[in-house]
Amino acid sequence: MKSTNQTVFVSAKVLAKPGFTEKVRAACLALVEPSRRDRGCISYELFQSASEPELFLFFEEWETMEDIENHLDEPHSLEFDRATEGMLREDEEIVFLKRIS
Repeated sequence: MKSTNQTVFVSAKVLAKPGFTEKVRAACLALVEPSRRDRGCISYELFQSASEPELFLFFEEWETMEDIENHLDEPHSLEFDRATEGMLREDEEIVFLKRIS
C-alpha cells in the first residue's frame, strides 16, 4: 500500500429531493460495503447531516486515481446512479483532495 500522503481523498455530496430522503439513504448505504471491497479502497465512510437530513456525504480514501476511476465503473456504482435517478436535487458533487497536514 502507498503511504498516506500519496493517496487520494474524495468527498462526495449527495442531496435528496424532498420526499426521497429515505430512498436515497438506502441507495447510499447499499453502495458502502461493495465499495469497501473495491481494489485500492482504503476507507469509505458515509455520513448524513444532523441538521439537513436530505444531505449525505461520502468521505473516501483510495490508493490511486485509477482505483477511483475503476470504482466509478463498477456495477454497484452504476446501480447507485440508476437507483437515485430523478431523486437528487442536483448532480452529485465530487471533490478530489490531497492531504496537506
